[in-house]
Amino acid sequence: MTLTLRLPPELAARLEAKAKELGVSRSALARSAVEQAVNGEPHPLSFTDVAREFCGCVLGPPGLSTNPAYMEGSGEDQPCGVPSWTLVHSSRT
Repeated sequence: MTLTLRLPPELAARLEAKAKELGVSRSALARSAVEQAVNGEPHPLSFTDVAREFCGCVLGPPGLSTNPAYMEGSGEDQPCGVPSWTLVHSSRT
């Protein structure tokens, strides 16, 4: 069976980009998407989808991610022998 779809330009561009990223044809990607929808398979969520509510919620001084002064000591072992990134992440519990 042949099915012809009219896609908005933005969706067509996203389809093209995703197919290229996955190394498959646009038709193969569209077939897979239709099959998942028909079978009721849930769409896999990305990390960003799951963590969206936390994106950009860190409070800190302006330029925290770009000012080199704030990067001083980053990645170095702390006095207790635990890497600094571990201490930052463990404090989020």
